[in-house]
Amino acid sequence: MSAKPKKIVFINQSTGYLTIDIINSFAKNYDEVALIYGNIRVQDVEIDPKVKKIQVLKKSRSSHITRFIAWFAASVQIFSFCCSAFVSMKSFMFHCHPSLTWVHCC
Repeated sequence: MSAKPKKIVFINQSTGYLTIDIINSFAKNYDEVALIYGNIRVQDVEIDPKVKKIQVLKKSRSSHITRFIAWFAASVQIFSFCCSAFVSMKSFMFHCHPSLTWVHCC
């Protein structure tokens, strides 16, 4: 009997070098790794090509209204991805919207 494949999805609005290091470490030990992100700031190390990347709406800093609209739209996008394409994966959330704490309930 074969072991169940290890799958994980990372959720991070603004992905930087520390997040990339963590994701790359998981990519070495997991069968499937995905990242749902708003933007990625690559410095020295690229994300492992094994990682499936899904971009959602980027964070907006122009005004409170556009910030709220971007936050709400990204929350809906992330929730829909987690409840459809990534429903069978464990989730690992970094600095995310408070409304997304229930994503694992899908």
